[in-house]
Parts: sequence; structure tokens; C-alpha cells
Amino acid sequence: NYYYNVCQYWRKVKKHDEKEIPEDFGGNCNYEGAMIAWESGFTGTEVCPCIDGSTCLYEQHISSDVVFAIEQYYRLTQDVDWLKTKAFPLVYQIAKFWESRVYLNETTNQYEINQIIPPDEYALGVNNSVYTNIITKMTMEFAIESAK
Repeated sequence: NYYYNVCQYWRKVKKHDEKEIPEDFGGNCNYEGAMIAWESGFTGTEVCPCIDGSTCLYEQHISSDVVFAIEQYYRLTQDVDWLKTKAFPLVYQIAKFWESRVYLNETTNQYEINQIIPPDEYALGVNNSVYTNIITKMTMEFAIESAK
């Protein structure tokens, strides 16, 4: 099934590179953890033809979209073993990516995600996209829940 295959693909990418997370996994833009590539090659690296430099690297909501799909599969199947052994390593690495990607705005005392491309692919360099912020929050909450 699709959700199982997403996690299997990620595990294959990890194994292919013989590291915990390849340093260029998904073109993680020098952040920690894993950022899922918008268009992925066999190795997990970004192969999207970039417009205006490196726009493909800012389509970062896809990482949380994958976690959302994993969460939906888990909620449907209640397969705790799958969650812990197959899915959680990816969920954790994506949460690590977002932890290093967001920044605390000391004026508002709120976390922000700036300079991304939301699902509207023609909107370049958006700050605090509603969709991206909400799906990222959901990713972090599911990562915490899954860690228990």
C-alpha cells in the first residue's frame, strides 16, 4: 500500500547512502533532519528543475504532507508496530527538520516559517503560509504523540 511504500522508499534511500540520513537528503538546505524532495531521484536528492535559482528547495510543505499521510494511515489501521518500526524514524527526522527550520520571533514570541513556497506554486518567498504553518504544527504534534 502507498503509506507503507513511502516509508520503505525512505528506508531504501537511507540504506543506499549507508548513513543515518544522507547529508543532501531531499536537498535539506543545511537544516537538520530530513526534508522530502519535491521531485525525488532514486537517492532521495532533489531533481526538480529549479526556477529562479533554487525555488524547488522551498517547496518544503511536502515533508509535512508525507507525515500527514503517515498519520492518516496509522489512524485508519492502528498498526502500532508499523508506526514504531517503519514510520516513526521518518516522522522524527521530518520533525527535526522543522525544529531547525522555524525561528522564534522575539517580538511576537511566536515561531515563524519564512521564505517558502506554499501549495500555490506561483507564490514565491511567502512568510508564514497558513497551510505550511498548520501542517507543520500537525507534524510536530504527531511526532510527539508517536514518540510515546
